[in-house]
Amino acid sequence: MKPSRAVAASAPGAAPRRKRAGWLLLLVLGLALLAAAGWWWATRDSGLVDDTRDLQQRVLAGEVRGRDMKRAVDSIIRNVDQMSRDELKQARESLDSDWRTAYDKGLAAYFDAPEDSRPALLDEAIDRTLAFRQLRFGLNPQASGPYAGRIRRGDSRRRGRDKPDQKAEEDESAAARRALAEKYSAAVRDRAKERKIDLPEWQ
Repeated sequence: MKPSRAVAASAPGAAPRRKRAGWLLLLVLGLALLAAAGWWWATRDSGLVDDTRDLQQRVLAGEVRGRDMKRAVDSIIRNVDQMSRDELKQARESLDSDWRTAYDKGLAAYFDAPEDSRPALLDEAIDRTLAFRQLRFGLNPQASGPYAGRIRRGDSRRRGRDKPDQKAEEDESAAARRALAEKYSAAVRDRAKERKIDLPEWQ
C-alpha cells in the first residue's frame, strides 16, 4: 500500500525541523550553563580575601619581617591574580581599614608612653609604614612605584546635617585629633631621618 500524498509531502521536511529543534535545545542548555557558571563565579566564596587579610594583619602587627615579608607579599600577589574585581576591592578596603586602626593604636600608644619608651614605638611605626607600602604594592602588582595616596587617619566627619553647636564640638574634636596626628607623623619622620630611612611622601 502506498503512503498518502500528505504523508509523503511532509516527510522530507520533518527531519530538518527536528534537527533545528535539537540545535536550539543544545543552544539553550549551553546558555543556561554559561549563566550558571557566571553566577557561581560572581557569588563564590574563594577564601582569598580572608587569607589576604590575615597576611596583611600579621604584617602590620610586625609578626612578619625580612624574607618572610617578601614571601607574604608574593602570596598576596598570587591571591590577587585569582581575585575577582569585587574581591580585590574588598582586600584593598580591608587593608586601608586595618592600616588606619594600626595607625590610631600606634598614635595612642606613643602619647601614653613615657619619653624614654617613645623611640622604640616610633621605630615600630616606621616598620609598619614600610610594610604598608609593600602590602599596597602587593594588591596592585601593575603599579610602577610605591603607593602615593594620602592615607586617612580614621577622621570620619559628618557634614551638613549637624546642629551648629554639635558641629562646632565635632570640628574642635577633629582639629585636636589632626593636631595629634601631625605631631605624631612629624615625630615618625624625624626618627626616620635619624635612621636614614626614606618614608613614603604621605607619611
